[in-house]
Amino acid sequence: MTKRWTAVLCLVACVFFAGCSRSKDEAIRELQRLNLKFTTEDYVRSAGLGDMKALSLFLDAGIDPNAANSDGVTALIAAAAHGRISAVKFLLEHNANPNAAGKSGQTPLMAAAENNHPDILQLLLDYKANPAAKDRNGWSALLKAVYRNNVTCVQILAERDRQGLGRGLLVASLLGFKETVKLLLDNGAEVDARSEDRRTPLMLAASKGYGEIVKILLDAGADPALTDRMGETAESLASSQGFTEVAAMLRDAPPLAADQKPKTSPAQDNTPATASSDTADIADRELLSESGPAGSPGKLPNGAQAAGSPSGRPSLRNLVTVTEIHENFLPVTLTDVQGRKAHLRSRDGGQFTVSVGDQVPGLNYEVVGVETRNVSDKDGNPVDASRVKLRQATTGETLSLIKGIPARQKGAFVTFRFPPRGETMQVGLDQEFKVPSDPGHTYKIIDIRPEQVIVRRVEDGQVWTLERSIER
Repeated sequence: MTKRWTAVLCLVACVFFAGCSRSKDEAIRELQRLNLKFTTEDYVRSAGLGDMKALSLFLDAGIDPNAANSDGVTALIAAAAHGRISAVKFLLEHNANPNAAGKSGQTPLMAAAENNHPDILQLLLDYKANPAAKDRNGWSALLKAVYRNNVTCVQILAERDRQGLGRGLLVASLLGFKETVKLLLDNGAEVDARSEDRRTPLMLAASKGYGEIVKILLDAGADPALTDRMGETAESLASSQGFTEVAAMLRDAPPLAADQKPKTSPAQDNTPATASSDTADIADRELLSESGPAGSPGKLPNGAQAAGSPSGRPSLRNLVTVTEIHENFLPVTLTDVQGRKAHLRSRDGGQFTVSVGDQVPGLNYEVVGVETRNVSDKDGNPVDASRVKLRQATTGETLSLIKGIPARQKGAFVTFRFPPRGETMQVGLDQEFKVPSDPGHTYKIIDIRPEQVIVRRVEDGQVWTLERSIER
């Protein structure tokens, strides 16, 4: 009797294990009938496509839910990036890790935030996704949402990533995202957060001529008297770029009394806006680089679309080469102000004194203002930021000479070359242009630097930093 029961149990066990084996084998054969291989590449690709049948078969066949493809992208990241909410929910229910990051540090939450999928964002947060996680470039999901101006995603994340608010405000102010600026301020962003070069959101907005954002920041208590590392104020930056109305708004703004200075919100007390603050500091070039956050805003991880270009749009880096940059600085520098007289030094070393009403020797500029001015640096030490205001006699353009700082004239321009035919084009600051091989899109130069040009695509706001080509 005992032997008989032992034999029966052995038979049942064999049938059971054989059935399990056949179940996995059957799932693999079914995948093959769908032209899919039992590989992580096809698994992740299926997630990005939202192929629920394939995902179920992959899991039945025994694949690790957190398996990544050769690019280090998990199925959950791919599904989140492509907005496949059913796939995201299915994977989470089958033990996919909501915080598993790819090679670049990209998490599913970041993928959802930068590709504007707020429903997936909320679902991931419900499954305990970490909103404070950062990719290898130090970008969080909140910053990626701000960079792409995905307002609903920003709202969801702003309530959960308090440490990223100040840095997000810098990005939004630099890129001109008015509603995002308001939203971040409403959630307690430090209005005078500092970038790596000590610029505040007010300075960044003023330097781009974003008058509405400047007003919003002033109303929120931004200090117009603060200076950056070069001694520039928001007003001087606006004036030097020819944004006269913005400069006038800042000039007329009353200085803040000591008891009116904005204070860091309670949620940010441990991260003051200083040069050592991890959350407040960010280089302008990093804000505006094409990749920006690791993984490129808008890049869909499974490779179905062009890297760094949402909806398969071409990357500007592949369409244009910067051959020349002409910044066109004024050939004089302010060395001192004494009373109503300003002392200037020319590029060749000559020195002369001017006052209001004088024409600058050798230049078609008239002096319209001389001002002795002291501001405080980041440590509260006094800094001489005296200035001379000049007006171009022909165009009426105004700019300010700040003591010791070169002033850039409005005439800065860039020479582009377009492969493969090699056509060239000169484009000025704030001018729009089209690329011969991409006639369906319009681009605009938003900043010119000694070795870089910052270009924005008008249709979707994507921004590139283009390096000057070294000709040999």
